Amino acid sequence: MKKTVLMFLIFACILCAVDKNMETTCKENRGKVIEILDKDYKRQSICTNEINNETMILGILYIKNNEDLSFKKDTVVPHCEMSDNLHLFIEEGADISHLTLQDNSSIEMEEASSISHINLYGKSKAAINGGNVSFLNLNDDAVAHIYGININGGSYMSQNVKVIGGVVTYSPNSTIHIYANNVVFEGGKLSGLWQNGKHFSFWLIEKKPDKRYKYNEPHAGGYALSSIPIQMPKQVVVHKAEKF
Repeated sequence: MKKTVLMFLIFACILCAVDKNMETTCKENRGKVIEILDKDYKRQSICTNEINNETMILGILYIKNNEDLSFKKDTVVPHCEMSDNLHLFIEEGADISHLTLQDNSSIEMEEASSISHINLYGKSKAAINGGNVSFLNLNDDAVAHIYGININGGSYMSQNVKVIGGVVTYSPNSTIHIYANNVVFEGGKLSGLWQNGKHFSFWLIEKKPDKRYKYNEPHAGGYALSSIPIQMPKQVVVHKAEKF
């Protein structure tokens, strides 16, 4: 019995030393140690500097002291999910395929970064200051502040809706803040000029709760694409951008 306890203590000390060494090395390289759920659904600690285009992050489980996390230039991540109160910076040059935020998590996206799909759930928030996005999906009580974005999705089809071009979908309780000038809503499309003078145009599609659909299905999060609005949706709040 004593031998078993002693072996356990030795093993625990070794793990502690390894973690401490990783934290020190990571800090020296200006990275952060985060705990993730990997592609095999196993928990593992990883330094943010080690993230590459083969790193499949099914969930960010822990960041020491709930610190902010940054995906820096040339960081390529196929899939990433965040929850709790974690905050993520998507810096210029970072590239993420699918990003899902839940609970009170939040992101800030910079110019020249790229995220294919952004899915917001719970009370999550997104501040988008530029970059390329294919689809932006707001569910539950999610909020998006958009100061500039290039939404360039190819096509979006469901039983009720078929469109070609960039798409933003929204649920009844979500809110989309648009900071732009000369904003016009016509035929289901929102268009105008961002602060830097660049023209934008994308589809708005309403989503309504539907118990037939479950999380991670094509109509994710218990919502189904319902219809293209005829009038400017109340979920969209337009703010006049500063002069450019």
